[in-house]
Amino acid sequence: MGKMKKLIIFLWISLSVNVLIADEMIENRALKAAALSLLLPGGGQAYNGEYIKAGAALGTEAAFLSLALYNYSQSEKYYDEYKQQGLESDLVKYNDYYNKRQNYFFWLGASVFVFTIDAFVDAHLKDYLDTKEKIHLKFENQAILLSVKF
Repeated sequence: MGKMKKLIIFLWISLSVNVLIADEMIENRALKAAALSLLLPGGGQAYNGEYIKAGAALGTEAAFLSLALYNYSQSEKYYDEYKQQGLESDLVKYNDYYNKRQNYFFWLGASVFVFTIDAFVDAHLKDYLDTKEKIHLKFENQAILLSVKF
């Protein structure tokens, strides 16, 4: 197993343990959704009941991670070949795969950020919509009527 894969697995496990330990301490629904989305692709969306979004997050993040890891292994392969044989074509291929790897890691980070924000906002809106159903404000005959359901 490569160094990059070990690092990713280590980071994921450590984040998992931290979020599971902190789960009882996090009382805010939106923060829980954001933490789950950050930890597991689509976790925050699933927590909010948005299962289609959860599938989209999982698929998107898995695709970017897979492509980044593939390009990482290819760049390492061509770099090793360049060091052994010194061919310019291997260096060109290394640079190409290296740039692709960097791009996919950028898009992975961007998608994690977007889906984390999405889970956070959805959790806030879910609480808002539940509260909105309980409170009604009406304007009738020059009067303001406020009704609250408990």
